[in-house]
Amino acid sequence: MPGWVSSSSKTEPSAKQAKSAGRDPYAEILTAASTCSSQQRFFTDVLGIITRAFNSPYAAIYVARASEVIQESSHTGPTDPDFWKAGLEDFLTESLAKPSARGKLYNPKHGGTKAAFLSSPILDDAGQAVGALALVDTPIEPDDLPLRLAMLESLTALASHIAPTIGRESKKASSPGLVMPDASLADVSGITKPEQLAFAVTNNLRNRLGCEQVAIGLVKGNAVKILSISGLDDVASQTPGIAPLLAAMEECLDADTPIVSQRNDDEDDERHPGQYRLHGQWRSAASGDAVASIPLHAGGRTVAILSARQSSDQSFTQERIEKIRAQVEPFAPVLVLSRRAARGLLRHAAESVAHVARVLTGHGRHTTKLVTALVAAATLWLAFGKMDYELTVPCTVVPRQIRHVSMPFDGVLASTDVVPGDRVKRGDVLCAMDKEDLTEQRAELLAEIAVLEHELNKALAEDKPVDVQLSRARRKLLETQLDILDNRIQQAVVRAPIDGIVVAGDLRRAVGSVIPKGQPLLEVAPLDDLTLELKTPEGEVDDLAVDQSGEFSPSARPEESYAFRIERIRPSAELHQNKNVYVAEAQTDLDIDWIRPGMEGTSKVHVGKRRVWWVVFHRVVDSVRLRLGL
Repeated sequence: MPGWVSSSSKTEPSAKQAKSAGRDPYAEILTAASTCSSQQRFFTDVLGIITRAFNSPYAAIYVARASEVIQESSHTGPTDPDFWKAGLEDFLTESLAKPSARGKLYNPKHGGTKAAFLSSPILDDAGQAVGALALVDTPIEPDDLPLRLAMLESLTALASHIAPTIGRESKKASSPGLVMPDASLADVSGITKPEQLAFAVTNNLRNRLGCEQVAIGLVKGNAVKILSISGLDDVASQTPGIAPLLAAMEECLDADTPIVSQRNDDEDDERHPGQYRLHGQWRSAASGDAVASIPLHAGGRTVAILSARQSSDQSFTQERIEKIRAQVEPFAPVLVLSRRAARGLLRHAAESVAHVARVLTGHGRHTTKLVTALVAAATLWLAFGKMDYELTVPCTVVPRQIRHVSMPFDGVLASTDVVPGDRVKRGDVLCAMDKEDLTEQRAELLAEIAVLEHELNKALAEDKPVDVQLSRARRKLLETQLDILDNRIQQAVVRAPIDGIVVAGDLRRAVGSVIPKGQPLLEVAPLDDLTLELKTPEGEVDDLAVDQSGEFSPSARPEESYAFRIERIRPSAELHQNKNVYVAEAQTDLDIDWIRPGMEGTSKVHVGKRRVWWVVFHRVVDSVRLRLGL
């Protein structure tokens, strides 16, 4: 159904209103069948009835019968139907391609109300899917999903059965030929086990038909298990009359057609005279009462058997048999799904294994057998095979050594010529200090030295040895101070100590500020000596060892990889992104034309051979053991 577009959108009463009305959806569908003059109108009403029954915020139906196409949408409550529309219509399109009852549960990421998409097929007279009805069911718990799906399938089965009669003259209530299902036989909304539904149907049907006994059995493979017998609270294998009844049910299952055994010579098994001896034996065990068995279908197969017994002075006519089947068959899907919902874990596993065994040993299904064989082979490989295990951890490119440039003396930063990321050569200017005060001090020292020269010459001329010695000592002191000052003026221009790249220190905002002596200014790292730091989680460090090899893929260019070898593993853990990691240093040859210190990437360390199951599950196992303290 490409390009699905809802032809109409109708707002139904709120969920609280629908619930307070106490409506029976089965009865409402029957009422709609008696009042609608067209299938278009009938399916529109059915959609609204089911929407109210489920309190669904959004529901949609698509039916294609002959040249008529019916597609409608409906919703209840105050929520915006457009919130559900796109997702549900995609689900409905998938359901049309797979004509069977389907349910899909959605769990919110951060808790809150759970929702489910449910769908059930719409069938024609021949049991072929001609459409589907899908709805949003919320709130819902996972355990309720099978029963809610069973209820939807039961309601759509009822609508499918009635739909062919819509628009015919015989649909009037006064017409004796119309066979309508009886929705009041059981209320499936409270059913949690198949025995509960079978008990309600058998006892109510016995009262309606005036039968001596009514029984329902559920089909399990090629056998039948009796769920309920009217008038009995418990069905045990030693109950009198159970054996012939069960044999008759299985005979009906094998024949897959209604079977009647009664005394009336005109109607006694006129369709299959003398064929069904097990029903004859049941009749004999029941003192000659009339007996009948009817197969109930769901999903194109027989899922249950209904058997009835009435006094010998009454008879089962074909019309009566068809009427009984029409009344009960809509409940067959609920029997199947409620049985599945009530299964325990061991029973579920056993039935799954039995189903797989039947598929493998049956005829045909070559594709299924091939897939199963591949799955079995994969399972054996998972359990006993080995594979190369690679430890994947994040890593960072770091220089092997870093040269720190610090403030040579207390002073004012006058300018800066580089920023982090700039490449520099040895001797290039990195930054400069303000030299004005130093220049003035140098001029003062030169003036003082000139004055001392005059005093020294005067002392020599006057032949004063003591003054000469004092003047020479003072001049030596001033010359030493001048050398220190000249060295400081030279240090005022900070130059790169090595060839490399500036990796840290942005001084642009510090220009004009006073910086104390020894404060770090810049960091310069050589580009021809880079290494890798592998940050390994605590749980994986035991798999690391010196001399292991691997490949490094930079995040900037993941298509490239560089081989490395682990040189050392630091002995203590370090904190990285609030987690303890062990750092391993690895030697590698990197392309220094574009790789820079600080670049990150992913490293894969070749650990060696490990069991496949260990590679797949060891993290989960370790996490569970850690949480449970095992």
